[in-house]
Amino acid sequence: MKNINRLTSAVNNKRSQQTVKNIKPIQDKQQESFKEKIKLHPVLKEWGIELNTSERSHLKNAIVKAKKVLDPLLLAEIEGEVYLVDGHNRYEIIQELDLPAAAWEVALLPWVKSIQDAVDYMMELQQGRRNWTKQDLSFIRGQAYAHKKDAKAIAKQYKVGEATIFRDFNFFKGISKAPNDIRVAYLHSHEFADDLSWLSHVGMGHWQKLGQQEQMEYEEFFDNLLNKPQKEKNKSTVNQTEKLIATVSKFEKQFKKEFEKIEHIDFQNDSEKGEFEEKIRQLQEYLSSLKTKIR
Repeated sequence: MKNINRLTSAVNNKRSQQTVKNIKPIQDKQQESFKEKIKLHPVLKEWGIELNTSERSHLKNAIVKAKKVLDPLLLAEIEGEVYLVDGHNRYEIIQELDLPAAAWEVALLPWVKSIQDAVDYMMELQQGRRNWTKQDLSFIRGQAYAHKKDAKAIAKQYKVGEATIFRDFNFFKGISKAPNDIRVAYLHSHEFADDLSWLSHVGMGHWQKLGQQEQMEYEEFFDNLLNKPQKEKNKSTVNQTEKLIATVSKFEKQFKKEFEKIEHIDFQNDSEKGEFEEKIRQLQEYLSSLKTKIR
């Protein structure tokens, strides 16, 4: 079972390194028996790393090229059942490729006696598994709180404040409402494909807000969000128009008051007065038409 030692390279956490060393190899003659008993638990499947299309394709190609799965899948005996704890993506590919039993191995986590034990192990393992994005880390911490409900302990484990854990929990709840391809892309990608380019305008705070709104669905929330910029733009334009009309109206009123003083102006003759009044009338018409155009 030399492949057991490969697992230690995936874990940076000191405690996790110790638990990996304690993984119990399963003898060859018992391998088939354990493989036939494997069951998937929904909670443990949640803790598996979700892969995007490219990552999954890369993993599958690596298995095809090697003609075997290099690392053993990790199992736990819980209440008389054998559950897959770590290796859900590989297990799916094994089934897709219909790999022979000799092409993959399983190992046992002897100290895992409950689903919570398995979750605790996965929490530790995830901390040092790969170069996480800040979205990944927030998701993991939020997921941890969803299962453990102990913000103080989780904050201490991940070396962040308790307030961060509560924000992470809302982020976890919010992004969990999204379809798998969108969730995976947002968590793991640094650049988005054209059909998901809109995600570049979505911040973690948006997912947190969605998580806070228990009754709101993903589609409704993002339909409102993506239309908001245009609405805000239109609202801004309306406000600017109203201000401009108000300015013109104010000027028009002031102009009218000044026009009333025309009777007190001494003109050399009626022709000069008539010419002046005509210019005033034209200016009034211009102001009136200007307000109409602005509207």
